[in-house]
Amino acid sequence: MRSDVYALGVILYELITGEVPVRRRPESAGGGTHYLRDPARRPSSTLGRDGRPARHLRGDLETVVLKALEKEPARRYQSVADLAADVQRYLHAEPILAHPPSGLYVLGKKLSKYRRAIALGAAALALALAGIGLALWSHQRTLEAKRRSIMYDALVQARQGQYQGAVKQYTLLLDDSRAAADRVPQYYHRAHAHLCLREYVFAISDYTKAAEHMHPSSGRGVSTAVPRRCGSWPAAEAAADCREFRKLRPGASYADALLYLVLRDQAGILIQSGRGVDGETRVQEAGDVLTAARRAVAPGSWLAKILDCLAGECIPDALVDTVNPGNAEQRCEAYYYAGEACLLLAQTAEARAWFKRCVETGLVFDPDTYRRTP
Repeated sequence: MRSDVYALGVILYELITGEVPVRRRPESAGGGTHYLRDPARRPSSTLGRDGRPARHLRGDLETVVLKALEKEPARRYQSVADLAADVQRYLHAEPILAHPPSGLYVLGKKLSKYRRAIALGAAALALALAGIGLALWSHQRTLEAKRRSIMYDALVQARQGQYQGAVKQYTLLLDDSRAAADRVPQYYHRAHAHLCLREYVFAISDYTKAAEHMHPSSGRGVSTAVPRRCGSWPAAEAAADCREFRKLRPGASYADALLYLVLRDQAGILIQSGRGVDGETRVQEAGDVLTAARRAVAPGSWLAKILDCLAGECIPDALVDTVNPGNAEQRCEAYYYAGEACLLLAQTAEARAWFKRCVETGLVFDPDTYRRTP
């Protein structure tokens, strides 16, 4: 039946083109086997009576003919009746059921002809890519090991008070870093080393760069990058120190205010890194610390006013207005905590103004005198 379909396809081809689907070749050229191998020419590629390609044959009629002349019997019409039905649909300007071979099918046929060469080429390409990947992986591992070594040396030198060496190591890391997220802690720790060396201009520059890399578009997230206090140290370490201090010294203290700010810092980092659930847990923990401290603090004390300001119960201006004019340290603290309260509300410009007034007091906390205690 499929042979009948093919034969009718040949007749139909000749009716509309005046030619045969496959050109004859000399008997010496393959012994006629090309009829089994060569696909039928498109009717639209044949020449009409005017000597031009018969482009008017393009479309559904050409599709019907070529489907009947498929070399693979399974791709032809299932029966003569199916072929006749599609011819009738064409004559009545109805949609035909035949569809031209897809590009993927044609490509597959071409690839199958050269499958051995393609397989060898693919294998060679896979080996080459594997070699390149292995080399890149090995190189990356070497760079990571070198970075970890430099980072470890920097931490050790900073803990031992060798701040000049720590600055050099963090500078090496910054020269090698490419991702903005990697630069935040490195700028932050180098700023701390500059601070301990009393190189305040460099410290301010590095703290500012850390803030800019945290959120370059709007300045949000600055509270997680600027120093929380003179001689700031890593947030996780600060939180641990504060908790230990609160165990040894029951009752409210500045350690509560510091722990609250550090926990809020950690929450901000977690949320920005996509760990929203952990960040919200840290916010809740910070709130519990602040609530407990406000219950334990002496009512009306200076620390109570600071805690009220951080809790949003007292506006920054009101905190500053309650300062004892003769107490320079209290005035400096008022400006500082007013700035922190603004940062908690993402009011960066207002916070910057308060911090500027804090610096302008000229009060210096010597990092050699005030060691790492809450």
